[in-house]
Amino acid sequence: RQRQQRDALSARIAGEQATIAALQGKTAMPEPDNVRGMRRALRDAGISHAMLSDIVEVTDSRWQGAVEGVLGGYASVVLLDKAKDAAAAYRLAEKERYRHFIVPDLVTAPVAKDESLLAVVKFSAPVPSWLIEQLSRIARVDSVEAGFKLGNHEEWITPEAYHRERRGGRSLFVEASRYRFGQAGRSGRLEALLRSLPGVEGQEDTLTLAMSKLAVEVGALKARIAGVDAAKELSARQEEFAEALRNSKPLKEERLEVGGRLGELQNL
Repeated sequence: RQRQQRDALSARIAGEQATIAALQGKTAMPEPDNVRGMRRALRDAGISHAMLSDIVEVTDSRWQGAVEGVLGGYASVVLLDKAKDAAAAYRLAEKERYRHFIVPDLVTAPVAKDESLLAVVKFSAPVPSWLIEQLSRIARVDSVEAGFKLGNHEEWITPEAYHRERRGGRSLFVEASRYRFGQAGRSGRLEALLRSLPGVEGQEDTLTLAMSKLAVEVGALKARIAGVDAAKELSARQEEFAEALRNSKPLKEERLEVGGRLGELQNL
């Protein structure tokens, strides 16, 4: 069990180190296998596109968490540069079993200057109209209490990403180490990972030391067991050894007799 925990921590550390390197501009951002595979398939087919996470910037850091919570499930939505590529892209997505939306029909997002979540989001390329509608109907409120004052039919979200919509309320909180949108999100993610990584590495070291100690204890126990088994074998074969000792006495006497006879013959 400890080995499984240590291996899981080692994998997590490797993943976080890769993400840190990417956030520092050293490598490309690591992505899930299915997203990486879909990007490759579209690129190989010559279909120009972007992922939603590529084109979002949050203009007010106070609302970064709220935007991450609302848009997180859409980060890997594919936005096609040309609507005519839709059929080919759909066929590739079917083959790749890609579960995220492929969107061919896009519009330029309006500039909002109200209290909606849309007002703190900037897009660098056209986006789906349904996404604009969703963001524009979510009001930004300072607290749950402030949200309740808007009435029972309003949709709202707090800076801590508590979201209320027609089905009810729920938290959309995302750890900063998992942020995916905009430069502010990248910076927040990098800072969070740099803070948390030493703690994870410490956990791995603790498990490694515990495993080493356990290995020493197991070795000592095996040695003790081997010693006990040897003693048991000696005890079990005690009669066999005694019989061998008894049989050796006549042989010894015979050997002495033969040796004496040879000595007499040499003196003749």
